[in-house]
Amino acid sequence: MTALGLLLLGCAEPPEGASRFVVTEVEPADGTELLVAVSPVLLRFNAPPDMELCTADTMRLDAIREDGTVSFEVPLEFDATGDGFVRFIHAEPLPGGWNYAVTIRGGPTGCADESGTPVTPFFSEFEVP
Repeated sequence: MTALGLLLLGCAEPPEGASRFVVTEVEPADGTELLVAVSPVLLRFNAPPDMELCTADTMRLDAIREDGTVSFEVPLEFDATGDGFVRFIHAEPLPGGWNYAVTIRGGPTGCADESGTPVTPFFSEFEVP
């Protein structure tokens, strides 16, 4: 994980035995090299997210430089299905030649499920050559 990922995530662990709200799957998978840059990012959570709290402020897709700093944020819309799936929809194909970071911020000001449980911070990268 890059320093940017740790900085954006707000890494606080829930108390032992507390229920956890986590990302269980991401497409494209961490470390993937995409051949087509038009596919949306798909996240699966273990519970339905509260889309009032899981917004563009707490769920991001950024193009990142080799040193892990953000070059530009990808404008997104979200499509949540109610069963834990959220699609990140970008209006334009992602520009090639970049690594992209999917970041989900946790903690008291981050994304949470419908019961108010904050998400465990999440970070994943993929490449569009």
